Amino acid sequence: DVGAGSPAWSTAPTNTPPGFTVKGGGALTALAGLLYGLRGDASNAFAVYDPDTGTNGTWTVKATTPAIVNNGGALTNDGTYLYALGGNSTSSFWRYDVSSDMWDDAAVDDLPGGNVVSDGGALVFDGTHIYALQGNSANFWRYDIATDTWLPRTDFCDTDGDGAGTGLTVGDGGALTFDGTYIYARGRKGGE
Repeated sequence: DVGAGSPAWSTAPTNTPPGFTVKGGGALTALAGLLYGLRGDASNAFAVYDPDTGTNGTWTVKATTPAIVNNGGALTNDGTYLYALGGNSTSSFWRYDVSSDMWDDAAVDDLPGGNVVSDGGALVFDGTHIYALQGNSANFWRYDIATDTWLPRTDFCDTDGDGAGTGLTVGDGGALTFDGTYIYARGRKGGE
């Protein structure tokens, strides 16, 4: 509970679906009181957790992703659909319809120009657009949901906007979050 007094962690239930051990490329997003999760680890397993069912909540296996998800897998949502990067050194980007339990690979464009997502891939929604760290690079992208297009943004490590960058790249543990005003990124190689 992060809203009362001093925040504390609590132990989540371990009743995940059989074989749902999360590893490289595992990702989570919350939508409408439910928690959706990619297993990663070169699998296409996908499940949803409902904390309000059963004694400790319930995990339910959902439709598998269009291809395997591995290192660099990422997940976000726009309040209606879920969006995922497949990682695994591919350009795969998919949309999931919660109401029909269906992934749609054709509904959204993959990353353009042969760009691939691997270690450090991350997604975040800012209320209008989806932003992505490509992982194993300094590439930072914006996906326009309305026009189904990707646009390159200033590289992640270009802190002064001169286009020269710093030579650092996003590696394992790349992460993005949005606080309502700013997008924050983490995950440069070298621990910075």
